[in-house]
Amino acid sequence: MRESVTVLHVDDDEEFAALTAEYLAAADDSLDVTTIGDPDAALDRLAVGDVDCVVTDLDLGAGDGIELVERVRERAPGVPCLLFTARNNEALVERALDAGAAAYLQKGRPAQFTLLAHRIHTAVAVSSQVDEAAAVEQATDGGADTVAVEDAGTAPSRENGAGEFRPDGVRDPDERIEEVASVVSHDLQNPLTIARGYLERARRDGDDEYFEHVDEALAEIGEIGDSVVTMARMGKRIERFESIDVDSLVRSCWGELEASDATLVVEDLQHVAGQYNHLLELFERLFENAVEYGSTDDAADDSSGDAAVTITVGATETGLFVADDGPGIPEDQRERALEAGYSTEQARPGLGLSTARAIAEAHGWRLSLNESDGGGLRVDLDGVRFVEG
Repeated sequence: MRESVTVLHVDDDEEFAALTAEYLAAADDSLDVTTIGDPDAALDRLAVGDVDCVVTDLDLGAGDGIELVERVRERAPGVPCLLFTARNNEALVERALDAGAAAYLQKGRPAQFTLLAHRIHTAVAVSSQVDEAAAVEQATDGGADTVAVEDAGTAPSRENGAGEFRPDGVRDPDERIEEVASVVSHDLQNPLTIARGYLERARRDGDDEYFEHVDEALAEIGEIGDSVVTMARMGKRIERFESIDVDSLVRSCWGELEASDATLVVEDLQHVAGQYNHLLELFERLFENAVEYGSTDDAADDSSGDAAVTITVGATETGLFVADDGPGIPEDQRERALEAGYSTEQARPGLGLSTARAIAEAHGWRLSLNESDGGGLRVDLDGVRFVEG
C-alpha cells in the first residue's frame, strides 16, 4: 500500500474542484486532497506544512496559476507543483515549466484524473529523490555542487495531450481569433468534464440527482457558446450604423433583466451611432456583470435591499459609462478582467466583460475599466459618435 500523499488542489471552480477531489480519491485512495480556490489562501495552507504536492489550474479568479507556482517554489522548493488546466498552448507550457512546474496536464475526459493521480505520485517520488541526492551531496562534498535534476532521472519529457513534463484600444483581428480559440479550448473544458463525469456516475449508480449537475453544466456550455458566437461575429468593424436612443435602449435592456434588488440610475443620455441589437447585448452584459459581481455577500442577506448594487449609466464628452457601487476590481487585475474566462467568483468563467469589449471594438469604441465614484467598477466606453435623434 502506498504512503499517504497530501495534495493541495487550487481551482476557483468549486464544482470542478469537488469532482477532481472525488475522482482522485476513487483513482487512488492514498491521495488526501484539500481544495482551495484562492491562491493566497493556498499559500497560507502551504505554510502550515504537511503538503506533499500542489496541483493548480492556470486561470484563477484572484490570480494566475503560473505565478502561484513561482511563489510555491520560493517558499517550499521541495514541494512539486503540477498545472492541471484546459489550456494547451506551447507558450504557456514553456512559462509553466520555466516557473518550476513539474508537469503540465490538460483537462479533458474523466480518464485524465487517473493520469493526474499517477503524475502526482511521480512528482512526489522525484522530489524525494532529489532531496535525498542533495542531502548526500551536501554530506559528502560540502555542498560545493548542486545535484542536477537530470542526474536523478527526472528530466521532464514532452507528452502532448496526455501531459507535458518540462513544460490604441482596438485589437488586431488575430488577437480576437486567439481569444475565441481560448474560450473554446479552455472555458468549455470544465463544464464538459463535469457533464461527462456526472453522466459516468449516473450510469454507474443510477442516481437521477447526477442529471441535475449535467443540466447545469450544459446550461453553462450554452452560455459560453453564445459568447463565442458574439465574439466571432464582432471580428470585423461594423460599417452600417443607425441613430440609437441610448436612454430608451438602456431602460428596455434593464426591463428584461431579473434584478429586483438592484437599482438603475439613468443620467441625461444622447443618441449615438451604432447597431441596436449589438448595443442591447453590450448593455445586457455590463448590467449582468454589475448585478452578479457588484453585490456583496452581505447584501444578499439584507432583506431591506439597502445594500444591493446601484448601477448608473451616463455620458462623458467622449462616450458613455456604466458604473456601480459594488466591490469593484483591484487596479492590478483590471486588464486581466477583460480577458475571456476571468472571474472573481469561484464559479463559472466570466465572459461578460470580454464579450462587451468585442462589441464595443466592433463599433470602433474603446472599453476600459476604472474605479467608480462609489468605489465600485466603472466601465468607460470612449470614441462614441453622438448623433442627432
